[in-house]
Amino acid sequence: MLPKKSEKGFTLIELMIAVVVIGLLTAIAAPSYMDHVRRGRRTDAKAKLQQDVQFMESFLAINDRYDIDKGGAAVALPVLVSPAGATGTSIDYNISFAVAATPTTYSIQAVPRPGGRMASDPCGTFTINNFGARTVSGSLTVDECWNK
Repeated sequence: MLPKKSEKGFTLIELMIAVVVIGLLTAIAAPSYMDHVRRGRRTDAKAKLQQDVQFMESFLAINDRYDIDKGGAAVALPVLVSPAGATGTSIDYNISFAVAATPTTYSIQAVPRPGGRMASDPCGTFTINNFGARTVSGSLTVDECWNK
């Protein structure tokens, strides 16, 4: 009698079980990963706003006002997009004055680029003013968006 050969490999059932397990892990991990990425993009936008706030405070110390320098030139923010240096579709937030700076006040906002990766973010637009007051326009609270 010939010795029986042992068969090697996976059965269809074993393969289907592996596919289901991978699918479940992906379904659990993907939303968490996307939330982490969104939080990272928000953090970058908030950091850029803080850079502009520091610039505005330095501008005030030098020029005794927020709106124009001693030569009469209007103030211009140094950081206008997040992430810094991004162009086109890689821009997540456009940064600008919410309203024109006055001699004693300013308000800076980071607005998600329409149609961009952060356009549907529940924090919406981030705003900070010369008093340090922070707001958001989305469905989440200021604490959820600014402090996390």
